[in-house]
Formats: sequence, structure tokens, C-alpha cells
Amino acid sequence: NAAVSYDVGFYRVRVVAASGESSDFFGQFHIVVRKINGCWKIVQDWDAATLSGRPITAEDFSRKAPVQFLSEPAALATSESEALSTGGCHPARRC
Repeated sequence: NAAVSYDVGFYRVRVVAASGESSDFFGQFHIVVRKINGCWKIVQDWDAATLSGRPITAEDFSRKAPVQFLSEPAALATSESEALSTGGCHPARRC
């Protein structure tokens, strides 16, 4: 709605050893954001390693292609760094 939103998806963490051998670990993220004083704030964020009681696998992860939100990576880096440096608010807002 206009004040609360959430997202759920899968993620992969790849660990590469000094030998070059890699291992993948999979999980599911859940995030809830709420608009507070005109700024979106994360109010809940958690991960899970299982899905219906079974470990999350590469098959679960590959069910959908990743979503690309911005075509310009530089725009993402700028907005991300602005959000981090301002505690999640646009620099023009006071939250």
C-alpha cells in the first residue's frame, strides 16, 4: 500500500577459497519497509536457510531470473551511497 511494502526473494553467497575452489550457499530474504515521516525505512529484515522444512537449493535460486531495476549502474551507486550517508533518506529530506 502507500505506507508499507515488502519483498521476498532468494540469494546466493559464493565463497572462493585461496585454491580457487568455490562453494555456494543459498537462502531466502524477507524485507518489510514502512514510510515514516515521508521516508522509507526498513522495519523488518530476516533470512531463512530452509523452505517448507527443506534446505534452499540452487534449483530454488534459479527459478526466476534476477530483476534489473536500473539500466545505469552509476545511478544505483549514487543513490545507494546517498541513502547510506543520510540514514536511508534523500539528502533534501529531513527524516
